This record gives sequence, C-alpha cells and structure tokens, in this order.
Amino acid sequence: MMRAIKKVLWKVIELLQVPRIWRYLHRHEIVILMYHGFTDQTSFHGIENYQGKHLNVKTFRNQLRHLSSHYSVISLDKVVEHYATGKELPKYPLVITIDDGYKSTFTHAYPMLSEFELPAAVFVATDFVDKKEPMWTDRVDYALNEARPATVTANVGGFAQRIAVRNTPEKLASANEIRSVLKSGSQELIQDVVKDLERQSGSKLSFHDNTPRIYAPLEWNEVVEMLTGGLISIGSHTKSHYILSKCTPDAAWEELTASKQIIEEKTGTNCDTFCYPNGGTRDFNKQTGKQLQEAGYRCALTTVEGFNGRDADVMELKRILCTVDGSEFALAISGFRLFCGRVKESWRRILKIGR
Repeated sequence: MMRAIKKVLWKVIELLQVPRIWRYLHRHEIVILMYHGFTDQTSFHGIENYQGKHLNVKTFRNQLRHLSSHYSVISLDKVVEHYATGKELPKYPLVITIDDGYKSTFTHAYPMLSEFELPAAVFVATDFVDKKEPMWTDRVDYALNEARPATVTANVGGFAQRIAVRNTPEKLASANEIRSVLKSGSQELIQDVVKDLERQSGSKLSFHDNTPRIYAPLEWNEVVEMLTGGLISIGSHTKSHYILSKCTPDAAWEELTASKQIIEEKTGTNCDTFCYPNGGTRDFNKQTGKQLQEAGYRCALTTVEGFNGRDADVMELKRILCTVDGSEFALAISGFRLFCGRVKESWRRILKIGR
C-alpha cells in the first residue's frame, strides 16, 4: 500500500516538472550511475536478488531511453580528462558504470547499450572473472538460501553463534547480519568464515548447469568483444572484492596491482580506473587513495550518493544507485531524491536537539 502511494506521489511530482527543474540546476555537475547485474527474471527463489542489484532488463531499457532523451551520456575517460586538463564537458553529463563482472553485463546490458549507442565503464573483480571464484557475498546468500538444516553455526564477529534459516525472513535477516559483520572486520578472514558457513549449511555456490544465472561471471572473450565495440571501458574492482580500508597495506596493494595486471594481460588494454568494493565513506581513506595513485590508477569511484562538481576529488567520485523505474528514476538522478534525504536528515537532527 505504501509503495503504491509513494509511486503516485513520485508521478505527481514529475508532472509538476520537478525533475526538469532539478536537472537544470545540476546541468554542469557530473552524474555517475551505478549498476551491478541484470536479469530477465520476474521472480526469484528465496532470498535470491533480495537487494535488487540485478535489475530487470525492461527497467534498464526504460532508464536508457530516459537517459538518451535528457542527458549527455559520456565515457568515464572524458570525465578523467576533464579533471586532469579542465576540458569542458557537455551540459547534463552522465556516466554509466557497472560493477562486479556478472555475465549479464554482456548478455543483457551490452546489447541495449549498443542499441542506444551509450558508453559505459565496467569494473570487474578479477578472481570472479579470471578464476571463476564466486563473489563472497553471493556465496553467503546462496549458502543460507539453500541451507538444509533449520539452523547453522556461523563464526560471526569472532565467536560462533547459531543462526536460524527456517524460512525466507530468517534467511534474509541472517544474510544481512553476516554481510555486515564480514564487511566491517578483517577482510583476510572472510574466506575462512564463508567456507565454514558453506560446510555448516551443506550448500556451496559453484558454476554449473543448476547454478542460478544471476551469479554467473563474465568470460574474458566477452570482455574483449565489448571493448572492441568501442562503447565499453574496463576497470578494476580489486581481485577478491575486499574492502581496502579493512585490509593490511600489503593486502590492499596486492588487490590493486594484481587485478590491474590481470585485466591488462587478458584484454591488451591499459587499466587505470578503479571502483571501491562496498564504496562507503569508511571503505577508503587517504592511504588507499595514495596506493591507487602509486599503482597507476587515474580515478576511483565510490558508492557515496551525490553529484560531482568542478572541485570533486577524482579518487573519490560519487555515484547514484538506481534500481527504480519511471518517475522515481527521473527524480533520483535529477538530484531531488538526494535533496529530500538531506532535508529529512536535517529535520531529524532538529527534532533530536529539541528534545
């Protein structure tokens, strides 16, 4: 019910030309959109795609149609050049980025990007693409979703605890808890914790005929084909999808340099753009920024929501996640949703002080 009311509200706001006004106000700022995977499925088993990061292809097509009509979609290289040399960009500049390296980038997104002739930057975690090692976050979701016992024991937060997985709500809560704890701790311990979880649940994600399609990785020949087409650029998303600020300096350096080397060897192109795993404000720092530059990267993208003005830090570029459609999408990328969020947060602070 609330979702339906919100949808009507967004539509009314759009009819009042709010997206157009906010788009004009931000016409000189760079909008960077963030995607992950894509799917033609309309339903999923259990907690598969519960975060909605695999966007339905019909929604993606609608979004591309909107972008073609209202924005100047440019390559990430032009943004980097803009910050390096001051070269002017067209009004309403927007960049499309796709994280992780899922096969659906090639099978679903690339054909539509080609149809609309829109460029995009793809960032791959190289252990996922090169070694076919599933993303650790997907392994957690799959192990819990397919768990055979009613409860499993997981080493979460440094101590063993029983986790209920009897139904979808319990699996969802457990997945969120485990993900959160693992992202906040030492990244070098993730593999051991996830392997133990898989053993306890009796389910391990591997790529075979019965594996849900949304989890499948790109092949290098698919990456090369996209690069050859001229619309796609390739960047690093680390080797293991570990959060750099939670790694030791040596481990972080390995994540940066090994992934860069593999991409360059497999594609024959220079890899000098980077995308932070998780990408929140606590997931990178001055040390990681320094390492990125020393490793030869020219820019880095975060998941911090916002636009990028003339004074933006090219090693901490902001992005907007868009898993919505229609009026809400138009409002989100115009900047209005971000404005509403800031107003809401300001009122919360005022009310808190008033108490």
